[in-house]
Amino acid sequence: MPPKTTPSPNIIGIYGLPGAGKTTILSQLRLTGDMSPAYYDYYEGSEVIDSIVDGGLAAFKQLPHADKQRHRATAIRHVGDEARRSGKGAIVAGHFMLPATSGESDDDLDTELQQVCTDADLDTFTHIVYLQADPEVVRRQRAGDQRRARKALPADELGRWQQAEMRGLFELCVDFGIVFAVVVAAKGRTLRRIVDLCAFWSTGEEENVDAALDKVREQVDSARLEQAKTIVVFDADRTLAPYDSGVMFTDEADADGYLGHQDDKMGGLLKRVFGGPLGYSHRAFQQVSVMLEGLVYRSAHSLELQDLYDATCDLVAGHIGMYQDMIMHLGQLTWNQDILPVVVTCGVRQVWDKVLQRENLRVPVIGGGRAKDGYVVTPE
Repeated sequence: MPPKTTPSPNIIGIYGLPGAGKTTILSQLRLTGDMSPAYYDYYEGSEVIDSIVDGGLAAFKQLPHADKQRHRATAIRHVGDEARRSGKGAIVAGHFMLPATSGESDDDLDTELQQVCTDADLDTFTHIVYLQADPEVVRRQRAGDQRRARKALPADELGRWQQAEMRGLFELCVDFGIVFAVVVAAKGRTLRRIVDLCAFWSTGEEENVDAALDKVREQVDSARLEQAKTIVVFDADRTLAPYDSGVMFTDEADADGYLGHQDDKMGGLLKRVFGGPLGYSHRAFQQVSVMLEGLVYRSAHSLELQDLYDATCDLVAGHIGMYQDMIMHLGQLTWNQDILPVVVTCGVRQVWDKVLQRENLRVPVIGGGRAKDGYVVTPE
């Protein structure tokens, strides 16, 4: 199927277990100044269904599964139509799986889970965020929910439900060209992470170039920039050293597999992304950046996210030894005021920052690897 080529508006789905905190996050996004209503409209999936079904949500719950799926498809198409009409993005909270015979209720796991995400969802969403919460925390939140009557479920059952959702969504997103991110629910950081992702995903290709150039300006003294008559660009990986830092980064962070894919190394998953509908597009590299972050952030319920990322970059940089002639060549160029050397990598910028710093080379690096960097580097 063809990739989604329209850069805007972004239509972002927020999924997670019932009781994981999706509604709370949606309410917080509505209120935060970082996510101005001028750029996004916000939808609770059940509220949209309530507004389009005769008899509302109560009547919807009594319908057979096929009819519910039809209304769910109508609801997300309505959201997509509104986004295209207004030109504003949309953020939608909804369900991916529910127990097969419990209707819209999530109170019973005595039956098999069934997918309630529709083809219309997969055709409409450009990005999906999965809110991964500690199953024990979800269990407690469900027990304390005053608004909804939820059946008490053990943490291990909730954990299996969550793993099934993450694996299923990841597979579908790869197949349909949807950018997918797991956000680990961590007190005080979840909202900030989602805001950063939305800002990152809103950066189009033209803004991406501007952001990369701004990064060079941040790293180079303004007088040095003005004096330079020539900019010499070096490809970092396999040019400055006989290594691919991106592959090394994934190997370093890959010990436990990604989203339960213990038998499939990250390199194989990245090939699937680039071999899918996204190809080697700007959006594909945004997906890869989010996946690389996810490797080191996935278990960070209590650890500082930046510390984990920095530590992984330190480990990778420590294994990269530059060619001696390249060290000498770059060193000579840094002393020539008429020439500004710049290192570019499609991989993780921070790795090459550390490698160059170790060799006492003050050379600006253009590269991505994190949503907070605000840009990606593609082969073009």
